[in-house]
This record gives sequence, C-alpha cells and structure tokens, in this order.
Amino acid sequence: MSGIPDRCWTEVDASALRHNLRAIRKAIPRGTGLMAIVKANAYGHGVEPIARECSRFGATWFGVANLHEAMSLRKFGFKQPILILSAVLPGEMTEAVRRGFVLAISSLDEARQLAAVGRKLKRKARVHFKVDVGMGRLGIWHEEAKLAIALARILAGLSVEGVMTHFPCSDDNAALTKRQWQNFDHVRQAFPRLRAHVANSPSIFSAIPSLSHYEMVRPGIALYGAGPTPESEKVLRPVLTWKSRVSHVDYVPAGRTISYGSTYRLRRAETHAVIAVGYADGYHRLLSNRAQVLIRGKRCPQRGRVTMDQIVVDISGAGTVKPGDEVVLIGRQGREEITANEMARWAETISYELFTSISPRVVRYYKNFK
Repeated sequence: MSGIPDRCWTEVDASALRHNLRAIRKAIPRGTGLMAIVKANAYGHGVEPIARECSRFGATWFGVANLHEAMSLRKFGFKQPILILSAVLPGEMTEAVRRGFVLAISSLDEARQLAAVGRKLKRKARVHFKVDVGMGRLGIWHEEAKLAIALARILAGLSVEGVMTHFPCSDDNAALTKRQWQNFDHVRQAFPRLRAHVANSPSIFSAIPSLSHYEMVRPGIALYGAGPTPESEKVLRPVLTWKSRVSHVDYVPAGRTISYGSTYRLRRAETHAVIAVGYADGYHRLLSNRAQVLIRGKRCPQRGRVTMDQIVVDISGAGTVKPGDEVVLIGRQGREEITANEMARWAETISYELFTSISPRVVRYYKNFK
C-alpha cells in the first residue's frame, strides 16, 4: 500500500549488472559466447529483469537448474537457447525435448533414454555431454568420456551439440584446475566441432589459460558482483543492496542479556536498536553475535541470537538513532560498506547461499533497468 514504508527490502541495480557484463566481456576472448546463469531466480535477484538486461547486453544462452525454471524463462519471451544444468528426471524428459531445451547429460544411458524420447516425438533431443574431471557430482568420468560421446553421437533421435565440465576448485586452486582442464581438453580435442564450455565465474577471472574459455563461458555469481576471487572483486560491482529499518531504540544497563538463549550479556551499558529483519527474511541465524549492520554510516555489532523477524544491534557509537531510520545489511552507507562476501564469512557460508536465501517477503526494487 502506498505511503507505508518498507520494513525490509533489496535494491537491484541494472547499472552494476551492465558494468559486470562489460567486465566479463573484457576478460574473455572476442567472439566468445556468454551463457548467463540465472538459476534460482537469478541468485535471488529476480530472474525476469536480470535475464532481460543480460539479453540486451549480449547473452547468447541462458543456464538454469531445472525444467520449471526453463519453462518460466520461455514464458517471459526469451528466445535464446536454454541449457538445463541439472540432471533431467525421467518423467521430465518428454516435456524437455518437446520444448527444445538443451539438456546436460552424464551417461550413455541418459543419452539412450533421450534418444528414444526424440524418436517418439519425431524431433531430436538436444544435449551437451558433461565430463567429470573431479567434481564428483554429475558427468561421465573423463577417462570414459570419449567412447560414451562417440556412441551417443550415432544414436537416432539425439543431437549431441556440446561438451562441458565444471571445475570444483577454480576459485582457490589454480594448479589443480589446470590439470583438470587438461583432462577435459583431451576429451574435447576428439570432438572439435562440438560447442565446448567450462569457465564458470572463478575460471573467467583466474590465471587459467584463455583457451579454457572455448566457445562459451558460464558466468553466475560474477554477474551479480560478488567476486568469487580477489582478482574479480577488484573489477565487479555489487548488484544487490539489502536494507531494513530500526523499529525500536532502548538503553540497556550492564548485566542484562539479549535474545533467546541469553547468549549475549552486557559487560557495560549500551544503547540498542531492534532491526526489522530475521531468519524468516533470509538473515541467517549463524550471524548471531557475529554480524554488523550500517546505521548512519557506522558499523553496529549485532547482539544475541537472530530471531525469526528481528535482530538487536548496539548503536552506542552511531549517534542519534530513531525508529524508522534506514539500516544497511549488505551494501554501502556513507564511507562504510558491508559486502555479501563479508556477511558470508560471518555466517560461515558463501555469497551464493546468502543471495538465494533472501525470502519472498523481502520486497525487491529494480533501479536503472530499461
């Protein structure tokens, strides 16, 4: 309802997204395709506006997690090829093939099942073969991949169009990633006409040889500005800012305890503010007694356990604070900034999980989108 202030909201900035897309383009060879990874509601940022802006700035493919996400993108009117990155369930195969989505497969058995679906529908099932070089999740082991791909390519009803892999340590182990890339490249050289792609966000900005970009790259977290490596943090801009408001201010004398479990006891008197955010909004409970927020440009430490709808922070050093004042959870206020990566370290997790945890009751606002 108009005139009622939001208690907890995010601001998603298209100018930062465009900056990141330009930075990615600068980091890869000219002519390399760009698959924008927009799974999980574009990492919690909002899939339709993010995908539309990526499309405007040259995304040639989209990557999603599952059939439902792929169908949603099509409903929004996007015409680019869509790769479903997760394994497609047997009961989803017919619809996925009928709609022309490209499927990542990990075995010759999947290839045969999809080929049978393709023959029944009288249209070829489009697939990219995933090669496992050490992730141990999906993909056929690289030493077995050449034979399986060769056999799959002769199946009626199937179109093997690409070959891919996913590096498990490209953000922190360049030596291992280089060896894994070499194992993949050995497979890829046997099929030079297949579209190859391996580079996720950390790989794009790492010291891995530029050949690893192949015909296409798959940026995910880099689109959203949470640099997965120190190198990328220097060139990317955060797309999302997360904000809340002060709902209550109180003077609390020494000796009292705060929140469930009484995990924080005041050693000296403090002035506290209650903030309208909690784990129901996606503010992790692991942030209890660890996090900080920004109020009036000052860092204010969080006190006690995070609860479902509220947290308590110490505003003793923030000057005059009153109910209704804006609070920054992730983002910049004055000269101070709390990044998603910093919050993730407090919560012993990664920025990917923080973004995708922000709940639907947190209002999203979109700035500078065209």
